[in-house]
This record gives sequence, structure tokens and C-alpha cells, in this order.
Amino acid sequence: MRAFAFLATSAHACTLIAVGSKATIDGSAMVAHTNDGMPSPNDLRLVRVPAMNHSNTSQRSIYNYLVRRGNPRLVTAERGPGYMPRNGTDQAFSIPTGYIPQVPTTYAYWDHDFGMQNEVQLSIGESTCAAKTVGYPVDVPNGRNLFDIDELSKIALERCDTAVCAVKTMGALAEEFGFYGEYSKDPLVPAYAGSAEALIIADKYQNVWIFHILTGAHNSGAIWAAQRLGDDQFTIVPNTFVIRTLNLTDSANYLASPNVSAHAYAQGWASPEEPFDFTAAYGYAAPNSSKPLYGGRRMWRAFSIVAPSVSLDPDVGFHVRVPTYPLSIKPDVAISPEVIMNIFSDYYQNTTYDLAKGVAAGPFHDPVRYTSRANHLRGNWERSMSLARTTHSFVLQTRPNMADAIGGVAWYAQGVPADSVYFPISCGQTTLPTVFNQAIRTQFDTESTWWAFQFTTNWAHLRYDLIHHEIQVERIKYTTLARELQQSTEASCRSRNLSTSDCVALVESAYNEFIVTTTKAWWQFAWRLVSSFNAGYEFFNESATGGRSIGYPADWANQTEYVLYPQHYHPPAQVAAEENRTAAVDPDTGVLSIVVGGSSAQVEAFSLSSGFLLGFVCGTMSLSLVVAAVALVSRVRQEVASPKAPASVEEQGEPAQGDNKVVAATDSAIV
Repeated sequence: MRAFAFLATSAHACTLIAVGSKATIDGSAMVAHTNDGMPSPNDLRLVRVPAMNHSNTSQRSIYNYLVRRGNPRLVTAERGPGYMPRNGTDQAFSIPTGYIPQVPTTYAYWDHDFGMQNEVQLSIGESTCAAKTVGYPVDVPNGRNLFDIDELSKIALERCDTAVCAVKTMGALAEEFGFYGEYSKDPLVPAYAGSAEALIIADKYQNVWIFHILTGAHNSGAIWAAQRLGDDQFTIVPNTFVIRTLNLTDSANYLASPNVSAHAYAQGWASPEEPFDFTAAYGYAAPNSSKPLYGGRRMWRAFSIVAPSVSLDPDVGFHVRVPTYPLSIKPDVAISPEVIMNIFSDYYQNTTYDLAKGVAAGPFHDPVRYTSRANHLRGNWERSMSLARTTHSFVLQTRPNMADAIGGVAWYAQGVPADSVYFPISCGQTTLPTVFNQAIRTQFDTESTWWAFQFTTNWAHLRYDLIHHEIQVERIKYTTLARELQQSTEASCRSRNLSTSDCVALVESAYNEFIVTTTKAWWQFAWRLVSSFNAGYEFFNESATGGRSIGYPADWANQTEYVLYPQHYHPPAQVAAEENRTAAVDPDTGVLSIVVGGSSAQVEAFSLSSGFLLGFVCGTMSLSLVVAAVALVSRVRQEVASPKAPASVEEQGEPAQGDNKVVAATDSAIV
């Protein structure tokens, strides 16, 4: 289990979601993705690759991105100015690992680690999966494969305007030139936990296809399958294959490589006598690993949010051999981009698995769980949608009733989904403001959009329950403004009867300005958080009552050493006796109600002997008797001192001997 936990958290263990057009509020198809990063400093840029024309003899370079997991991800003159060496640097050009024939024209697209969305609305999201095969790139010993999913997704966006074209193009190239997984670096250490991939592709014709791919026989070639998502369906791919049976006679809904079942039969992973189950045949989970819950809990959670009427077992997990959750589900209500944004922000709030509860959440109910390196321990954290290591996330929409350049829109957030604003970016715009792409992971930058959100996310860990609430107020405000901006600019295009190019110019200007102004406003908000929450206080203003202590909550303090203090207090015996007497008379005046004698009195803290307790009780009773005696003497004295009428000798008589004894005894007692 420890081995899997390491691989899963080191990989792009991303969450992938899609919604059919008849399940959304506006008839758009949607694909969404979280890019859940790793220890290497990712290239945080969203790069525009322009449309291009190529000669008949052109070759398309293929790169191994495993070599450049850092920043920049690629340096080349072949994909526009975004991937040229940065100004003032001597960045070396990336060396291709191979070439394929180029096509005459290629579409423009937005590119991150994977291809995201092209100018004709084709949209792609990704999730790394585990499989029973593993392949290696051609530039490592014994490597036989040219393509990883990064390059396949980019080529699909360069060449296709439909999801089916993308599936067939990627599948054919992988079959011919070979496919290797995201973490297939060392043949001596097969990375089964990250050796396969899943993509979801949506197009402007409202087709949404799920695509699975893994390496073929003998660590080379490829095996793949694809299934169309129903128009009224919602699906999630949480780092596991989800396609089951394949009806390859129905090419409108199922596609696959010719060898899709043969290798599984040859290896004994499937039987020709039974219906072929792609996930059961090729999906992988190490014995006794956390894999069933690593993906299964996210699957249950997403389904439970969009379709609470469907009761699914949250504890059964997702298993490759035995189907436990459906491939997709029909939502109870129509889905908006904001619903998916909220799913990506989820950490199992108000469920049994709520990461804001329990000892690990600390005193301030912080849901963040960092990767554990306690290799001698067996265990794991719940894997939530929103993670501290998420570098960016997006929701992509394709809308058939609009021009391509406006119809395709990416709602793109930098940093942790739960703490970030999703900005609209048109598939037709060609630029982004500098602040959006200038972040470098190892250089703190108070002008960068990414660093603005990353900073407030990390500041929230000082006092999560209070600061996260402040972040949510701002996040909702700017997300609402972003949606209003999109609607108003598109309405302006219609009312002014603008051409597509003029509308794109209007949208690009408005969206970029919104990114810049929001980034500045978010930094101002960040500095307000710094001045408001620090040193264990919250400050509101400069008045005498302009601050308050925000110490630890009682429910958490009650689980700590706080309630045991002082565990190591051993005063001298005389001091202990005095404190005991003081505490017995008035507990509020002592350090504790019972102050334990120190080591000099041979009494350990919080370990009271029976003799001590007996003495304490007897002492308390004696003190009560003394107080009563004092009161009695005072009364007698008052009676003696009071003047009385002279009595006759007969009435007065002789003084009783007992009275003198009482007075004497009493006087003696109070001397």
C-alpha cells in the first residue's frame, strides 16, 4: 500500500468530469479537469499555440515531456512565440525524440501540460490511470514507444474538430508508434500505478467521448477503447478506467483498437467465454492498496452531489474486477459550470469523511492533508477533490449555437480550487495578460495571478476556519462578476451585431482586463488578511476595541495537554501545604482547586495517595469545627458584655463551674 500511495501522489493524479448537453443548464457539453501537481516545479503557464500552415514535406516533432517535468515544459520555435526561449534567458531548445508526417493545416489551441481547447471548441480533460501493462519512451534503454498522452492530446487539438476524429487520430498514432505512461521512466521499476491514461473529449456537435489507452503487448504499441457519454449523463474519471463492456457493433457509441481483447485473453486477464470487460481486463490495483477508495470515494461523492436521489454505498470503493459504481449517472437537476467548480472545491464537507473534522484537522478545522512520508506506518488520508497540490483546474464548455471563437469557453482557476476564482477565457482569443502567465514556482511574485491565490491559500492555514470563510466571500463575489461579465459581453456582441472577429476582440479585452483587475484586488485582499490575522489575534480597526483574541477552541484544547497543565509542577512541601489550605477554603484563590505537593513531600503530580486524601478531608472537617467554635465564643462574649438589671442573690446564685470551663477552653483555643 505504501508503494501505491507514493506513486499516486507523485503523479498527475487528476480528477476528470464531463456532462452531456441535455444535462446542463444551457445545452452546452462540458469537460472539466483538476491538474493535481507533484513535487517538481511545474510550468504554470497556459500557452496559446497558433494556427499554422505546413508544407507537404513537413515533419511534426514529438517530445518526451518526462525529460522536462520542470519549467519550461517545452522550448521550441515550432509552436509559436509562447514556447520560444524567454527573453533574457539562454534556454536550450528541446530535443525531439521522433517525428511523424505533418498535416497541411493545424488549429490554434490553448495548451498546458496537456492540450486543453482549440479554436473550433474541441475540448479535452485528462486523468492518469493504473494498468497491467507498462511501456517506455524511445529515448530510454529498451524503450519502444514515441507517444505519451501530452503529445497525443496536443495533436488531437491541432488536427480535429470532432471528438471521434480525436479518438481515432490518437488511437491510430499510438498503435503505430507506441504509447507510454506518464511515469514510465525506469524499466527496472515498472510504474503500473501511472502507466495508462484516460481522456474525455467534447466537441461543438455535443458529442462527449471517454477514451482509455495503455501500452500493448511486449511493452510496445497501444490498446485503447472509447465510449460515448449519454447526452443526459454525468460522469467522473478519478484515476481509474471506467469503461466496462464494449459493443463494437455500435460504432456510434463504442470504438476500440483491433487488439482490444486479444492481449487480455493471451495473458489470462479475461475469458473469451464471458462478456469482455475493459476495466476488469486491464485496470490495475496493487493488493491491499488504497486504490479502491482513492478513486471510489471521489466517484461516490460526485455522484451523490449531482444525484442525491440515487443511493450509492460510499464505503464499497471502486474495484476493477467487480463493478460497484456506474460509468455515469443522470443528474437530478441541470448542471452549471458552478456546480462542477463546487465539486472540485469539495473536501467531503458534512459527511463521515469530512476532512475539516478530527484530530488531523487541527484546532482550526483545516481539511488539507499533505503527503505522508512516514514509511514505517500503514495508513492514508482521504483523497478529496480539492488538494493543496492542485496547480490549476478548469471547466470547458462547447456551445453549438454560437460562433466557434465565442462558443468555446474555458473557466480557468489557478491554484487550489476551493480558494480560487474561475476566469473566463475564450477559445478564440489569442492573448492572456502577463500577470496570468508570469508565475514561477520558486520565485514569490506579488504581481502574479497564480501567486495571489497561492498566497491566500497558504495564509489560510494560520486560522483556517476564519480565513477560509473570508476567502469564500471574495471568491463568490468575483466568480459572480466573472459570470456576469461573460453574459454582458456576449449580449453586447449580439445587440451591436458585431462580426465574429470584432466580438472576439471585445471578449478578449474584457476578459483580460478582468484578470488584471481581479489579480490586483486579490493582492489587496491578501494584505488585508495579513494585517487582520496574525499573532493569534484578529484585528478589525484601530479603535480600542478593534481586535480580539482568536485562541484555540475548547473542543480541541480538551484533547491536548492544555487540560493536564501543570503536569510537571512540584513545589516545596510547605508551599504545597499552604496552597492546599488556600484551595480548600476558596478554590478560586488557588492555582488549582487541588494543588499537589511537590517531590520534596514525596507526592507526584496528579497521583494523590489515600493518605493525602484522608488528611485533606479531616483537615477540612477540623477547620469547619474551628470556625463554629469561633462563632460560639463571639456570641458568649456579646452576652457577657451586655448590661443587665441587677439580680437578687437568690436569682443570681453561684456561677456554674461548667461555664468557666467553656470560656477558658474557648479562650485557650483562640489564643
